[in-house]
Amino acid sequence: MSLLGLGFGSSILIISLFSATQVSSNGGRASSGSKLYFSQQILPDHSLYKVLMAMDRIQLETATPKEQIYMRVEYANRRLDYAKSLLDKNKEELAMTTLLKSQQYLDQAVQAALKPDVAISLKERIAKSLDFHSEELRTLSPKLTDSNRAIIDKVIRNHDTLRGNLTSQIAGN
Repeated sequence: MSLLGLGFGSSILIISLFSATQVSSNGGRASSGSKLYFSQQILPDHSLYKVLMAMDRIQLETATPKEQIYMRVEYANRRLDYAKSLLDKNKEELAMTTLLKSQQYLDQAVQAALKPDVAISLKERIAKSLDFHSEELRTLSPKLTDSNRAIIDKVIRNHDTLRGNLTSQIAGN
């Protein structure tokens, strides 16, 4: 009986996600809503993206602090890839939202890695991730509007500051 209930609940969720549209306002112009498409990646413009993000959140909340650092870096990397794919689809505003979420995850990983009980090897790995993201953002920057390029420049400067904090801790040990 519970299997039937689970199946029914899952079908309601899937139907709801397919029929839902997500429209946000961006300076007076509406961005495209969620769509159903079949691809190897489920991007933020996909109807099932919210389900994936909910699963990510549950995994993150149930992980140990060390696992959370690794997971946040992974989530940051994944969202960076999503943003690049969205830019390829000419969805700059959604790509920027995704890029900024990517950087939030990376910033959270750095903040957690700055704690004194975190191994130097993990701090070094996070520093490399910052370098990688900065380089990727520099590569993406020419594809963006001037206002979004300014936002990305600020993110890169923040990466430099965070990298300096990590490097100081690495050198101090």
